[in-house]
This record gives sequence, structure tokens and C-alpha cells, in this order.
Amino acid sequence: MLSSLPVSTMIDRQFLDGLSARISQLFPRAGELGEEGRDAVRQVLQKSLAELNILTKEDFDARDRALKRAEERVEELERQVRDLEQKINQLTESN
Repeated sequence: MLSSLPVSTMIDRQFLDGLSARISQLFPRAGELGEEGRDAVRQVLQKSLAELNILTKEDFDARDRALKRAEERVEELERQVRDLEQKINQLTESN
């Protein structure tokens, strides 16, 4: 049922961290920037990827869990409707 979600590519946080570290290494003064520089690159990557409609693995997993909960709720409501329809049919048949 995931096909109802927008078309997106899934990436995980580890990939994003690795990519930002590699990009930081390409800059001549990357060593001076340290973790702060990698964080800045990571933020730029996240913003750029968000504009491309790309999901992180964490976002994908959260959406997947929400979708599963919604599907379970729909199934429960369908059971309730069936039960109510049966009761209505029994009442109308007895009258």
C-alpha cells in the first residue's frame, strides 16, 4: 500500500553522513572546518535532497508505521460496519 505515498527515493542517515564527509574532504580547508564543516555540508545536502523529494530511511520508516496503523484502523472500522449491517439485517428480518 506504499504506492499511495509520493514517489520518493529512500536514503539512510549513514549514507548522508558519509556523503557529507566525502564532500567536506574535497574542500582544501576541510580539515580546519572539522565537524562544524561536515554539519554545514550535511545541512545543505538535507535541504537539497528535501527539494528533490527524497526520504531518509527514518522518514520512510515513520511513514510506513503510520500507514500500517491507518490500515489496521480501516480494517477494524470495516469489521464494525459489517457487524452493524448484520445487526440491521437481523432486525429488519425479524420485523
